[in-house]
Amino acid sequence: MKSFLYLVLLCLTAPALAVIWSEPVLLVELNDPTTGNKANDPYLSNDGLTIYFCRNGNDGNSRILKATRSSLSDPFSSVVEISELYVGKRLYSPWVSADDLRMYYARHEGETTKTILRMAQRNTVNDPWQDVMAFTAIHQNLQYNAYESLMPDELTVYYSTPSPSAYNIWKATRSSIGDQFTNPVAVSELNDGTVSYTPHIMPDGLAIFYASIRDGYTTADLYMATRASLSDPFGNIERLNINSNLEMDSYPYVTPDMSALYFTTPAGICVSYAVPEPLTIALMATGGLFLRRKR
Repeated sequence: MKSFLYLVLLCLTAPALAVIWSEPVLLVELNDPTTGNKANDPYLSNDGLTIYFCRNGNDGNSRILKATRSSLSDPFSSVVEISELYVGKRLYSPWVSADDLRMYYARHEGETTKTILRMAQRNTVNDPWQDVMAFTAIHQNLQYNAYESLMPDELTVYYSTPSPSAYNIWKATRSSIGDQFTNPVAVSELNDGTVSYTPHIMPDGLAIFYASIRDGYTTADLYMATRASLSDPFGNIERLNINSNLEMDSYPYVTPDMSALYFTTPAGICVSYAVPEPLTIALMATGGLFLRRKR
């Protein structure tokens, strides 16, 4: 009976304990070895074998590229530009649906219009992408709407847009894929820093990762916030424990199992892996010894 009670306590306690993140590893293979242009804005396919990202071209304009790998332990290779989406205007922040048939991204439309969120689609994963929609209903001229992250049903989008004083995180909704997003509202509980941007919402909608300048820091760090249900506001805001030492971390992508964190740094895209804090490890080790003795 005591063993059962201990297991219940362990299961209830261990998930609540925070994790630390391993020393970041720079994915140098995604940077341009010729120009030195750095990769940024990572987004991974569901199987983790394809990474979509952005990088400046020779003309200084940001483009969307992708790279692939054979297994999760291999480096990425076969870097190619998704050239069919580039029309001479800067592109940002790819987000790709689970079936790999719809891509959401941002495109700079000019100094008056600024940046608008868009959607491209294709019929099969072997077809080229076709730009099909600009989300003009949530856009106002002179705004930068970018760095979007969607719920799996693609009916709610979180994105970055300026407030009167700084970048903030907003969300908008729609009734079905193919509709415009409407009803934009600020996610005010995340916007108490001077800057909050590049949100990444987890598939269950109960955790969100983002970059912010707050807590006395002068450059961006990564934060996580959680909530108990989709109808609750986010809370429990915590700065991630990442030893990047690169002065500015942004644009997080977290794998659905929350085991790996990809993010943008001035040196390029880095990846860190979740490691339980010492207290979690000690608790689990103690539990193992306790259960062996009870046998």
